[in-house]
Amino acid sequence: MRHEAPPWAALMPVGLLMLLVGCATLEVETTTLTEKVDAAFNAHEYQRAQTLLAQLPQEDRTARMISREAWLARMTRHLEQAILMQAAAQLRREQWLDALASYDRGLAMLPDSAALRAARDTARAQHEGRLTDLQVRLLMARGRSLAALRPIYAELIRVDPADVAAARELERIREESREVADDLQTLGRLALAAEELRLAVDALSLSQALRPADDTLEMLHAAQQARADILATQRQADHARRQAAWEARSRELFDRYHEAMQSGDLTAASRHLKGLERTRPRDDSLPRLQRELDQAIDTRITLGLEEGRRQYLDGDIERAVETWRELLDLRPNHVELQAHVQRAERVLESLRGLEGETPPVTVPVPQPILDVGEPAAEAQ
Repeated sequence: MRHEAPPWAALMPVGLLMLLVGCATLEVETTTLTEKVDAAFNAHEYQRAQTLLAQLPQEDRTARMISREAWLARMTRHLEQAILMQAAAQLRREQWLDALASYDRGLAMLPDSAALRAARDTARAQHEGRLTDLQVRLLMARGRSLAALRPIYAELIRVDPADVAAARELERIREESREVADDLQTLGRLALAAEELRLAVDALSLSQALRPADDTLEMLHAAQQARADILATQRQADHARRQAAWEARSRELFDRYHEAMQSGDLTAASRHLKGLERTRPRDDSLPRLQRELDQAIDTRITLGLEEGRRQYLDGDIERAVETWRELLDLRPNHVELQAHVQRAERVLESLRGLEGETPPVTVPVPQPILDVGEPAAEAQ
């Protein structure tokens, strides 16, 4: 015999739900603040525990609560940094999921930490980028593999039309090629929109090779043109940077040349002028600067020759050699200077030989330098 349920039976789940909600409310209301602190502490929700401890009335601040508050104050100062360091080490080993789990555990304990939240978001973006990169590389590798296999199997079947297995494999390759070509076209379109033009050209070129299509070809031409435009702009920018660097270097050499001329450092001036000849070989001002430098060097050599002769005749032969050698740095091929240096060095060699003899000797007085190319006659 079938028994009908009483009319109020249908209301029982609702009543039970209301009863449960009421019980939960009563439980929350009857839970003390101290118990909430304990619950948060045991759940490692340290930031929430600190917030609750700050709300404790004075009469509830027992020794245990004060001890916990002090421990939390010490711990939370170092917890954030410890979590960041742990996750960073995991990221260096590319343990992406472990690092993200470390950030999540840290945020469960310190939900208001901006540093942890920012680091987690960055790690998530890097993880997603790494996955995307691998997926793109995999798709491109599949496309290149199919493009290489298809003509080989076609030739195999042409050579051996009875090869049924090869025919089936070629059909499978053709079907997969159509699918991969669609995926490559989508990748190329997205890359073109993101101005990743190199990837766009590679993906669309491979898609067109696997399955020629007008829309793919149109996007490929657009990507190639955009890439060519960017490369041209980059070349112009590189040329402008080189031109600016060249101009700056030229100005620096001009300034250094004039500074060296003003200070009388003709060796440095000559070096800077040679630098200008390399950087600005067609500059109209260089011949004038060279004439200016040559005139200054000629004047310096004329004066230096006379100064060296006076030093030589005064018996200060070593000083004379030094004076003439400094002038040779300016005119290495100056015949008169070379002759004076050679003559003075022979005299110095003779003097050193005399200094090595035991009996005292009379040092011969250097004879005046008469001719450029011939040594002075020895005293009789």
